[in-house]
Amino acid sequence: MADKVPIRAAYSGANALTGLATFASSETIGVAHGGTGAATLTDNGILVGNAAGAVQATAALTTNGQVVVGGTSGPAVANIAGTANEVDITNGDGTITVGLSTSYSPAAVLQRAVATGLDITAETGQNASKIILVDLTDPATMWDVEMFLAATRFTSWRVELGAPPMRGAMFINNATTELKWWNLDTDAVYATFESESNDMFIDGYDLFFLDGALYVPTAAGLIIIDFLRDEASLIDASNWNRYVGDIGDRNAAKGYVSSRTNPNLHTSATKSSVAYRHGTKVDEFGRPLQWWLAGTDGGPNVYNPVADAIYTSQDAQDVDSAAIATNGDMWMTQDFHSGDGHQLVMYRIEDFYQNSTLQVGYFAQPTDAVTNGSQSISFFSSGWNPADGGLGAYEHGVAGGSLGIMGTDQGLLFEYFNIYSEENAANNMEGGAILVTNTYQTPYMKGLRVGAWPLDDVNDRSGNGATLTNDNSVTFTSGPFGNAATFVGSSSQKLYREGDSDLGVDNTHTISFYMKTSTDHAADGGLVYLYDGANNNTIRVSLTVDETIQALCRASGSDQYNFIASGKDVVDGLWHHICVVANNTIQKTYIDGIVCGSESGSFTSPTGIDDLYVGAILVSNFYTGQMAQLSITNSAWSENEVKFEYQRMLRGLGGAGYTIGAIDVDSVRTDPQTGLTAVSVNNQVEIWNDLAMRESINATTTATLNDADVRLPEGADEPLIAMGRSGQIGVVAPDRRILG
Repeated sequence: MADKVPIRAAYSGANALTGLATFASSETIGVAHGGTGAATLTDNGILVGNAAGAVQATAALTTNGQVVVGGTSGPAVANIAGTANEVDITNGDGTITVGLSTSYSPAAVLQRAVATGLDITAETGQNASKIILVDLTDPATMWDVEMFLAATRFTSWRVELGAPPMRGAMFINNATTELKWWNLDTDAVYATFESESNDMFIDGYDLFFLDGALYVPTAAGLIIIDFLRDEASLIDASNWNRYVGDIGDRNAAKGYVSSRTNPNLHTSATKSSVAYRHGTKVDEFGRPLQWWLAGTDGGPNVYNPVADAIYTSQDAQDVDSAAIATNGDMWMTQDFHSGDGHQLVMYRIEDFYQNSTLQVGYFAQPTDAVTNGSQSISFFSSGWNPADGGLGAYEHGVAGGSLGIMGTDQGLLFEYFNIYSEENAANNMEGGAILVTNTYQTPYMKGLRVGAWPLDDVNDRSGNGATLTNDNSVTFTSGPFGNAATFVGSSSQKLYREGDSDLGVDNTHTISFYMKTSTDHAADGGLVYLYDGANNNTIRVSLTVDETIQALCRASGSDQYNFIASGKDVVDGLWHHICVVANNTIQKTYIDGIVCGSESGSFTSPTGIDDLYVGAILVSNFYTGQMAQLSITNSAWSENEVKFEYQRMLRGLGGAGYTIGAIDVDSVRTDPQTGLTAVSVNNQVEIWNDLAMRESINATTTATLNDADVRLPEGADEPLIAMGRSGQIGVVAPDRRILG
């Protein structure tokens, strides 16, 4: 069908209507009459504007991604082009450049939107020595956010500041002159607490927040800022003091007045504090009552809210850091009794439920008598120091107890405790440690340790100093933890140590290691062989010609021995965890966390062992395959601990990282709900997940990284991470920076 020509009214020279006429090709149709106002149009062009001459985009749009933009000479066709590592937009005639930083790209998600040189100063002069994340919508932080908001509606601070941030970060600046509550949704300060003489906030060392109560350890005592009650208290060595004013008066320098003389702290100088909800008791607001622990220079102080009493330790050793797990295990770092080094100590809060007047027991070593279910474990020598604020804790589902995570100047220490009987706790305690450095992660170490060899070389990392000799060049290659020893039986290779009385095993022992082989052995291959030089006392773990594991325990000659066979084929080219546990009543062989052989009955384990052979039985019966993470201890692992070690092997096989960036750790903070741990080390934040590093986040090379915190909000897939740096505050979430 032919094109139709538009018609219009026809007029005479006297402007009288004469009829209808068609438009001439040179005539334009005005916009007011439904036209374009243009005399001509270009094929495949774009019409812009409604005035004569407004059509400037005359070029054909032949390329995908072109748009029309306003330029200096009018509208123009523009191409969209992306340029990496830019954050600018250039708008010119015919050209648009849209830049996108690579730290926001899907390929760089693990960098968490923070990369060197891309930090943004949150506020001029802001910095942080300590920082915590405070999410009021998280049930782990706030027992009932609606009840909290309703109860605080007419408090002085709500009237002044408005509704509190649902997602926030609280931090102490480097100079310890200010404490700020930052709103992460508005990227602005919500509240500031100044530090001057007699002010509410005095040079805080740390922060802890629970159910509307903020705990601030200071040199003058423990300050508790209770937003629900609109008040603050200072507990020192003499009094329980009340701030003269409400939170709205926080910077008015009104000072404190003694409200009572009891309870009070051991000493005033307080370095750390944590709090824990009572299981059943609530206050007048329906909020759970809170136990809290204050670590001071005179030892720990535990507040019992039911008895309204503070219990102090009989051991007045300094406590610098504290953490608490969701099962009520309170962890702290404490000086040794002799003052040469540090140890981790754990109290189980349930002990205090039994008797409201119970005093905290003495910090006993594992070989001492233990009171009230409290216990400590020590893996430090003189010169090992914990990081300032370097402690985290969380309940461990596989192990059945809780893990304490301690940053030191010698590495990152994971310690595990579980007291499964409150009676005679010294004989019913599980507990050991794993040390992580920038080159290796040790095997699990427990009790009286014979040795712990990651088998990345011949060195013992247990502290016993049992270095092995490498015979016929055993090689060390990649394994589950970045290391493994490779044995070639035809070359008569072995690792050994002879004439060492510290290897002696007395009544109870555990041997644990990982192995992998695909080679059938014509004769039994020695895996681990402990020997007294006369074959009267031996402990031997072998790979049999039937491709199974066999353990032999012999004591006082040939008349007393036990064989424990596994019955499971392990010659399959896969990694397996092997563990042999024996005492005077039962002997067990575990493979991959499962008991595969056992013997029961009266049996005296070997004593007087002087020699150790790995990969051979003396000078014969050589093993062909790999081994890693060998440990020998004079204590019996529980089934929980064996499974714990097997799960650790599986994570290693999954490719998880098992070293830290540097051995000198600056700070450690753990999300007690998930076990995610933020480790500040070597000017970066490493996020650890159950003894394995999940990711690493770089800070700028010009800013000193002081502290970091991590939380996984309820329902979230990725954690929120806060970083405290000199001169800057950093909080990042998946794929975006909240504030730099």
